[in-house]
Order: sequence, then C-alpha cells, then structure tokens
Amino acid sequence: MKLSTNFAGRSLVGRVSSFVAPRPTSDLAIVLWLLLAATTTLSAQSPGENGSVGILALEDNDVNYRLISHLEILSDSAGLLSIEDVSTQAVQSAFQAYRAYPEEMTTNHWYWGKVEAINRLPTAESNLEWVLYFPTNWTTLEVYTKDETGAWAVQQAGTHVPLRKKQFAPTAWGNLVKLSLPPDAPTTIYFRGKGEAASVPPAFSIYLQTTDRFYARMNKVRVRNAIFIGFLGMMLLYNLIVYFFGRDRSFLYYSGYLLMIIVYSAQSNDDLADWFGDYMFVDHPHHYSVFKAAIFIGLACYLAFIRKFIDLKQLLPGWDRYFRGLTYLGLFLFFVHQVVSVVSNFSFVVEDLVSVPYIVLVIGSCVAALYPLYRTGDANARFIFAGITAISIGALLSLLTRVVFPPFNIVFLKVGVVAEVLIFSLGLAYWQREQVKAKERADFDLRESRLVQEQQEVEAGLLREDNRKNALLAERSRENEVLLKEIHHRVKNNLEVVSSLLELQSVTLTDGDARDAMLAGRSRVTTMGLLHQKLYQGDHLGTVGMREYFSDLTRNLGHTFGVKGRVTFTINVPKDLRLDIDTAVPLGLIANELITNSIKYAFEGAAAGAVEVEMSRVGERYLLAVSDDGSGKAGSPVEGTGFGTRLVGMLVQQLEGEVREVSGNGVRTEVHFLAP
Repeated sequence: MKLSTNFAGRSLVGRVSSFVAPRPTSDLAIVLWLLLAATTTLSAQSPGENGSVGILALEDNDVNYRLISHLEILSDSAGLLSIEDVSTQAVQSAFQAYRAYPEEMTTNHWYWGKVEAINRLPTAESNLEWVLYFPTNWTTLEVYTKDETGAWAVQQAGTHVPLRKKQFAPTAWGNLVKLSLPPDAPTTIYFRGKGEAASVPPAFSIYLQTTDRFYARMNKVRVRNAIFIGFLGMMLLYNLIVYFFGRDRSFLYYSGYLLMIIVYSAQSNDDLADWFGDYMFVDHPHHYSVFKAAIFIGLACYLAFIRKFIDLKQLLPGWDRYFRGLTYLGLFLFFVHQVVSVVSNFSFVVEDLVSVPYIVLVIGSCVAALYPLYRTGDANARFIFAGITAISIGALLSLLTRVVFPPFNIVFLKVGVVAEVLIFSLGLAYWQREQVKAKERADFDLRESRLVQEQQEVEAGLLREDNRKNALLAERSRENEVLLKEIHHRVKNNLEVVSSLLELQSVTLTDGDARDAMLAGRSRVTTMGLLHQKLYQGDHLGTVGMREYFSDLTRNLGHTFGVKGRVTFTINVPKDLRLDIDTAVPLGLIANELITNSIKYAFEGAAAGAVEVEMSRVGERYLLAVSDDGSGKAGSPVEGTGFGTRLVGMLVQQLEGEVREVSGNGVRTEVHFLAP
C-alpha cells in the first residue's frame, strides 16, 4: 500500500505547516485522530488508482498547488542513480505515475521523483519565485532544476540535514526549496531522497506556492504562535513570582506545567531550532525531537498541581492515589521516550507509541474525574472542573472541524488551552486570596489570643498582688486579733484583780452598808470583766453573744450574793443575738443592777425565788427585761435615789433608750433602746 496521506505527524499547536500545507500532526492531534478513527477515514488513494500525469499549470497565485496528481516516481534501491542518469531517455521510461505506483513505500530506500510545472500566472513576471514543500518524512532530500546555463542545480533539504547546508531555510521547520519558474516555460523538477526514521517512509504530499503567499502565511502563523507562547510565558512569570513570595507548591507545579507547554509548543513549531540552531544540535537538527518528551513532565506537573491545589488527598483519596501513580508513570515514560527516540532515529511514529497512550490515559482520567470533583462542592475543585471542561471542549471542537468542516484546525484547541490557563490562574488567584484571608484571620486570632493572654497575665498578676495583699492583711488581721484578744485578756485580768481587791476589802468591813456597797462594786467590775473574757475567748472579737453572757452573769451574781440554789435564773435570749462591745458593756451593767436589785430585795423572807432575763429584737428596737416573782416590794430603780438607780438611768440614757417598770406578781423592768 502506498502512503498518500499526510495525516501522521507531530505538531499540537499551529506551526509553519499552516502556511505551506497540511503537515504531520503532533501527539495530541494523533490522540484526537485516534478518538475519531471509527468515524473518520483518511484521504488515501487506493493502490491501483490511476491518475493523469501532465504538466501542472500554475494559474492562481492564491492556490497552494498539490503535486501528487502530476508526480512520477522511480525506485532507486541502491541509491546509485545520478541526475544525469535519470534525465536520460532510457531511465525516463522507468518513471511511473505516483497514483499507479504498485509498491509500498519503505524506509531507508532511495526514491526519485519528477514533476513538470508551467508558470501561467497573470502576474508571472512579478511572481517568478515559488516555494516547494516536502513532508517531514524525508530525512535526506536533493532537489534538481536547471539554471540559466542549462546545467543542473541542486538544493539540499531533509529533516536530518543541517541548516547550514540548506539553500532555503526561512525557518528550521520542514523541507523547503525555493524555485524560479519563468513565465510560460515548462520547468522539470527532479528530487531524490529517503526517509531514515523507523516506520516513517517518504510521503509524496508535495505542494507548490508563490513566495508571497508562503511568507504571508508564515508571518501570520508566527505571530499567532508568538502570542500563544507569550501568553503562556506571562502566566508562567506571574506564577513564579507568586510562588517566590508565597512558597505555595501549587504555583510551582503549575509553573512547571506552563513551562513544559511552552517547550513542547516551541519544539512543535520548530521555534527551538530557530532560536538555538546555531548553538545546539548544529549538525543534527532532528535531535530537537527530544524536547517532545516535555509533554510527560508537563502532564506530571499538571497532575501534581491538581492534587495539591484541591487537596485531593483529603477530598478524594482514591483519585489522589491514582493521579500520583499517573505522575510517577509520566516521569518513567519521559526516560523511555528518550531511549525510543534515539533507537528509532527520532521516528515520530515510534515515539507516539509511548506518548499517545499516556496522553489518552491522562486526558481520559481527568475527564472521568470531572463528576466526582463536581460532587464534592469544593470551590477549588470547581476551577479544576471548569479548566478540564474548557480544554476538552476545545479538543472536541477541533475534532468536529476535522469531521464536519475540514481541513483539520487546532485553533479551538489553542483557545481551550488559553481558557484553561486563565481559569486555573483565576483559581490560583482565588486560592491565594483565600489563603491571605485565612492568614489575616489567623493573625487576628493570634493577636487576639496574645491580647487575651496578656490580659490574663495582667489579671493573674493583679490576682497575685491581691492574694499577696490579702495574705498580708490576713496576717495583720491575725496579728491584730491576737493583739486584741491579748488586750481583752489583760483588761479582764486587771478587772479580776480589782474585783479580788474589792472582795478582800469587803471582808475587812464590819459595816453592813459599806460591805454591800463594796460587793455591788465588785459585781459591776466582774460584769465588765466577764464581757472582756467573752470577747477574747470567742470567735468574734467585735461582738458578744448575749445569751451566754447573761448565763455567766447570773451565775456569777448568784455566787457573789450567796443565793445559789435558792434563786433560779432563767435566760430567755435568742442564741444568735449578738451585740458590739459599746452596747454590751452598758447593757451588761444595766442587767447587773436589775438582777442584783431582784436578788437583794425581791425575796426577803422567802425560801426561794425565780429571776428571768429576757432579750429580743422587734423591728429597729431591742428589749431587755428582768423580771422576778418576788414580793413586789423591791426598791424602784427608776424612782429610787440610790447609786444603782442613778447608774441605770445614765446607762439607759447612753443607749438612747427608755426604762419601764411593771409591778404585779413580782417586778418586771423593761429597757427599750434602738438597735446599734
């Protein structure tokens, strides 16, 4: 089967092919073609189809003339025929029309070709120069035409031929020869060459166009490619700057993806050979094919970017493990592709056996992951979803141009790539903004936490200071308490000394009135001493429990006057009733006088008696009542003229109170005073 199609090549993005003729497509283009292989047939001719071979009339300078119908070929398996040989009549008869050539083209086999053309353009005088284009399948190529002297002039071409040996090389790409076609004069063009790359025999899709048309279309494509690569370079620079300041690996992975797309696009357009042809691979321009392997690094970075950008490990752990495996596979195939390239003499057909399945696998996996990503509802995942969708739509539209609106056009694929890059860049910008917000929130929380901590430290310091002060106050309070108790104790002891002196003095007295006065004084001193005793013995230094105090007071008075057992004392005072020392002292002296008065005067001539001491609080006033069940003839403390009576009156006045006496079955004396 002879190869009559140009649909087996190597360019993803727009290349010089678009301004000369259809040329071999790239890995991704082959992927797209494989996806449509079931519905799309190549424009190949049947092996036995015959076509007329005659002179090609060039009548329109806007036409890219295809020479296949006017082409004759001759096999030269040994490669020994020269231009002089093939131009003889004997060899001329061996040429066959290409469409009728019965054998299949093979690699490493020399072929001769012949075509005749005549320049009949209306502007032929100003369009003498034409560009002859050969597919890149030809690794070595020689083109022969006669010069003005009639001698054969040769021009070299071929993808494995160094640029310095080519007479016409406006770009590093392709096999281009510039011819001079005089007006209305038939010109015979011979060419000789072979294809040395494995599985890539020579292809005879040869085209001819005016130089004006060639350069116009070449410049248009170069501008388009420059804009495309410039856009990618701008986005690459932006992501590198963001990574430098933020150190977020998502931007680094995406920068790697953009860089590899730039390298792959530049290699596919032969821009790399144009830029570095004088410095690198000078004698072997076909070695630039090694940069096709950038697609593996690019896709590996692409997968790493997706995993990091959306935190796929947390979002979809199974897909994360799968994408990580695809990443490692891409890195491994990068080295496999280099080995295959060298072994196959840089055959794009053999190289595609490595690259195309991986590209199909990655693209298919990304498309398959769209629905799970969409279901997550994650904001970053939506950007990934939109980006993959954009490039998939671009690829689909490019496929439709091949099926519905031929010829094949990759403009939509480029648009899809641009849209994807924009969407991913917006996603990265959005993520960066969210990270900035998160950092600001974290900084705010940190500052707030520090303020709270500082406040807590201040409060803790204040609390420690308060505790220290409280401890100091407590210590001083304990010291004051001890000191106050000691004072009360000493006062009580001094009063006891006075009481004892009065008691000793009363013993020596023979006068009854004097002895009674002395005993009355002693009881008053004892009354005050008892109060101080209660103060230093109790738990409350500032107040005295009146119930216990009156109990001890009546007991001491009974002992002092010798009526214990004869007079019964009843204390009717609430247990919780307490008075401060300033109120308790005069009140105790009043009670002492009233109880003493009952003991001395209420029970004269009686064998027994009872004295009741009552105290209560009613509203804002206190009531102290001393009552007895005696004869009712006791001396009135209110109306009497003795010292005791005057003392009671002064003490009641000191308390701002009033005293009342009720006589009946005994005497009841009441003292009413305001609560302190």
